Amino acid sequence: MVRRHGEVSFSQRDFDFDVRISVEGPEATSLALLDADARAALREFVSPHTGQIERGEVIIETTDVVAELEELVSLVDRALTIAHHLSIPRDAVPERLANIALTDPNRKCRVRAFAVLLEKFGDTDEANSAIRAVLASAGDHPPKNQLLAAMRLGDEGLEHLRRLSRFRDPELAPGACEALARRGDESAHARLVEMLGDGALEMRRAAVEALGQAGTVAAVEPLLDCAASAPLIGGAELRKEAKVAVAKIQSRLGGVDPGRVSLVESGMEGALSVAADSGGLAIVEPEE
Repeated sequence: MVRRHGEVSFSQRDFDFDVRISVEGPEATSLALLDADARAALREFVSPHTGQIERGEVIIETTDVVAELEELVSLVDRALTIAHHLSIPRDAVPERLANIALTDPNRKCRVRAFAVLLEKFGDTDEANSAIRAVLASAGDHPPKNQLLAAMRLGDEGLEHLRRLSRFRDPELAPGACEALARRGDESAHARLVEMLGDGALEMRRAAVEALGQAGTVAAVEPLLDCAASAPLIGGAELRKEAKVAVAKIQSRLGGVDPGRVSLVESGMEGALSVAADSGGLAIVEPEE
C-alpha cells in the first residue's frame, strides 16, 4: 500500500483514503483488512510521509531527519498500530467483511463490502447473518445492500423487493424491478404494472424494461397506456421502450392463437381491441 499523490489502483470507496493511498492486492482480503480503524491509522501514518506495507514489513520513506527519539518512537508506534490492524487470520475475512458491511461509518464502503461478501462468501454463516441483519433493521442500511439481501431470500424477500421498488432512485429501481421480474409470480408482476403509473420517468422505464423481459398478456394494456401517457418532453424513449416491451411479450407468446396479442404500426397509439374469437388483445388500426 503506497501513497501515490492521488493515483488510485484499488478504490476502497472512501474518498479521503483513496486520494492518499493506493492499494493493490486480492479484493476480498484488502477490503476486509481496511476497516474504518485501519483506514484512519493509515491516513495518519502517511500524512507527513510516504509509507509502504509489503509482506508484513512497515516502511517509512521520508526526506526529513528524525532527530528526536520521541518522534522516532511515535513513528514506530504508529507503524505497529497499522501492523496490528493488517494482521487477521485468513478464515476471518468473511467476518471482517460482514462487520464492515453492517457498521462502517462510510456507506459506500458498506455497499462494497456487502457485495464482495455475498459474491465471494455467499454460502457462509457470516453472509447469512449479515443478510438477516440488513433486512431486520432496513432503515439503518444502504438501499443497495437491502436489495442484495432481498434478492438472496427468495419468497421471504418479496415484500422487501416491493418496498425497495418504491425508492425513486435511478440506480436502485432497475435492480428491484429486475429482481421482481425474475420471480415470475402474480404479486411481483402486479407491482411492476403498478409502477407504470409512477410519476417519475426513471421508475416507469425500469418497470417497462422488466415487463418486457417477463411480462404477461395482462401487462399489454398497461404498457400501451404508459406509452400513450408519456410526457411530450422527455417521454420519447419511454414510448419507444413500452412498444418494444409489448413486442417482446408477443414474441414470447409465439404459440398462442393469432389475434390474442398483436402489435401493429399505426398513427393511433395505445388503442386496444378484444378479439371476438379468443378474448385476446390487439392494437387497433386507426380509422381513416
